[in-house]
Amino acid sequence: MLRPVSALVCLLLVASGAWTVTNLLARSTSETRTTYDGVRSLEIADAGRVRLTGAPAGSPVTVTERITRDLTGPRRRVTHSGGRLVLDAGCHMVLGTTCVIDYEIAVPPGVRITVDARDGDVEAADLRTGQPLELRSAAGDVAAERVTAPGLRASSSAGDVRLLEIRAPRIEARSAAGDVRAEALSPLTHLGARSSAGDVDVVVPEGVYALTASAGRGDVRAGAIRTDPDSRRSLELRSSAGDVTAEVQTRR
Repeated sequence: MLRPVSALVCLLLVASGAWTVTNLLARSTSETRTTYDGVRSLEIADAGRVRLTGAPAGSPVTVTERITRDLTGPRRRVTHSGGRLVLDAGCHMVLGTTCVIDYEIAVPPGVRITVDARDGDVEAADLRTGQPLELRSAAGDVAAERVTAPGLRASSSAGDVRLLEIRAPRIEARSAAGDVRAEALSPLTHLGARSSAGDVDVVVPEGVYALTASAGRGDVRAGAIRTDPDSRRSLELRSSAGDVTAEVQTRR
């Protein structure tokens, strides 16, 4: 009975190897650039790497796609209707899949942005928006720098979250497997930073805060923060396996 089973296993291994090689040989990369007028809401789903930058007020949303194709795709869906732009990209889950769509997008102020990346990093730089900003990655890092928004939510399931020079009254930063760093330059109403497996490090403007901080297996260092449990400004800082550090912003 073992010989037929062994033969079947060998056959499957050979077929899998042949598929992987064939799929790699079929791989190709192309780049497209498209502009979209009248966008008020931008949603990106199931993407590879995503990089967002600011654009002048009144300009269109400019999308540059770097498409890596193989025998499985990728699937590419674009919906632009009623001020809503949805970019949906993904591959069929097959062994040896290498297809992906990476985005570089220039976004003018006033656009609500939601990013959900499957395989790559998410970056936002020099971005100003009057709408809440949400950045998520399942397998990469999430980074934002010099971003202004009424609210910022950033999370990663497998990487670090790094938010620098942020001007937003509400900030939420979470990582399931990496470090979290958040640096706020403008007055806060709430900052929440959590990590299940890494350090949490925040820098906040001078002020008095209702502070909640815990480190399951590490240390909490927040002596520089002035606290009052009745303050309307709150800091919620938690790490299950790392240190928690809170400092006061000295940069102007």
